[in-house]
Amino acid sequence: MIVSSFKTTTSRAICQLVKEYIGHRDGIWDVSVTKTQPVVLGTASAATGSPIQEAEWPVAAILPSHSHRGFPVGSSDIHCVPFRFNFADHTALLWSIETGKCLVKYVGHAGSVNSVKFHPAEQVGLTASGDQTAHIWRYMVQLPTPQPTADSNQMSGEDEVEFSDKDEADGDGDGSSECPTIRAPLTTLKSHQGVVIAADWLVGGKQAVTASWDRTANLYDVETSELVHSLTGTCGS
Repeated sequence: MIVSSFKTTTSRAICQLVKEYIGHRDGIWDVSVTKTQPVVLGTASAATGSPIQEAEWPVAAILPSHSHRGFPVGSSDIHCVPFRFNFADHTALLWSIETGKCLVKYVGHAGSVNSVKFHPAEQVGLTASGDQTAHIWRYMVQLPTPQPTADSNQMSGEDEVEFSDKDEADGDGDGSSECPTIRAPLTTLKSHQGVVIAADWLVGGKQAVTASWDRTANLYDVETSELVHSLTGTCGS
């Protein structure tokens, strides 16, 4: 665990990498830890640029107007050009914290996965997505049994070569490719008109709340998936 603080300290903090979790094909937008046993790590992946799916971005362009000594001389202009991101990764992954092994892959969303949160009492995940929905899905994980560390002094030269070759082969692959895959949710929470950027459980896990770029926060009944209340508007002057 890495802990950061904005407080002024007299000593310099020392941070050390303990474990890497490699398997996503795009940027990771959220991490979360389950509240039930077994305790595992969850990650949500979206494109590295932005979790939106389509938008107009201002682009600076130089427009050639004439030449001077054979080189084009132009005037700068600003254009708004529509871009559609092609997300390579629409997944949430669950990991063994101790081993770094992928345990479950959720692939039910059609857009970026912007957040992942876990039910307070059950093995149930909640994800928010760029496809304008939040999904509730059930998972079952069993932590792998820790393997004893081999004594390198007792390994023969042939064994060392085989072990090295295996490591290299494993490293070239996708760390999540052998994960059990969940392809459909138990419940889909729908009503937003924009990217759902976050979602979380309320105390007790019977209700869930979502936040969207459509400037609303929605409260849902988990059992019926019905919208209970929608919070809109802004506070202040």
